[in-house]
Amino acid sequence: MEKITFDTMPETLSEILKRIGNLETMVGNMNNHNCVPVVEEVRFNITELCDYLPTKPKKQTVYGWVSAKPPKIPYHKKGELYFIKSEIDAWLAEDGMSSGKDLMDQARAYVSNNPLSGRKEATRNYG
Repeated sequence: MEKITFDTMPETLSEILKRIGNLETMVGNMNNHNCVPVVEEVRFNITELCDYLPTKPKKQTVYGWVSAKPPKIPYHKKGELYFIKSEIDAWLAEDGMSSGKDLMDQARAYVSNNPLSGRKEATRNYG
């Protein structure tokens, strides 16, 4: 780096201002061209959502959740119905949907606490 003297100060300052202007232009161009990194959100269509959910519901079931007032599942529709993975994960974490194992455990607990008198117990094993 050159030594800056009183005599070279105006030229040096001019060069610094020129470089700052170039940097501002470059940053402006980056923002205009969306060069700022954007995190892509993972989207599911209805088939992918059904495969992703723990209970593997049928499409008709999901359509029912979407059309319920208020909707029972977070969704978006811009031309086509889609679901955002992070929203679905949050919905599942809020107990928006029980897993298949949880449902089976709840069913077993209900049956054991509410026996049917005079009927034979089912012998089929669902677990």
